[in-house]
Amino acid sequence: LKISSSITGNLEKDLNKMVSIIAENLLVSRVSIWFFNKAGDTLECKTLYSLKTKQYISETDIKDIDAPIYFKKIKTEESIVASYAEADISTSEFVETYFKPLGIKSSLDTPIWFNGKISGILCLEQIEKVRIWSENEQEFSASICGLISFSMEYNERKNTEKVLTEKQELLNQAQNLARIGN
Repeated sequence: LKISSSITGNLEKDLNKMVSIIAENLLVSRVSIWFFNKAGDTLECKTLYSLKTKQYISETDIKDIDAPIYFKKIKTEESIVASYAEADISTSEFVETYFKPLGIKSSLDTPIWFNGKISGILCLEQIEKVRIWSENEQEFSASICGLISFSMEYNERKNTEKVLTEKQELLNQAQNLARIGN
């Protein structure tokens, strides 16, 4: 897989590339990345790729008030492995509003760690037929979350470097103006 070589420092591009590569290589129906808002009470979909349509689509945010069991589980467990998504207690709150309308049968949600805390999830969803998530797929998902964290760090570092460069340029201009004024 060419995921690690696709990290550019542009977080949006990196995430889009990752979800499409994962979906196409693992033949997973839908792959998405969600991040918690600052308050930690809402998951916001940053990117979602559909293997069937080969398109990026948007999804509505998920609020903890609508899925308290899920939020508690995702914040305290390594992953939510819901091969039978409709029957799994961790994902049961999504059956009527999300799984049934979209035909989702299986879900694998893995936390993304950043700066020492869970900042989001990588979500793999299988539609139309149940998928028993293998240990390899679960480990792969966790590894991808590590790459997502790396991409976030790289993006943050690039942004910081850009700000420092801009401030250095302003300082240089100010020093030049001060020399002219003397």
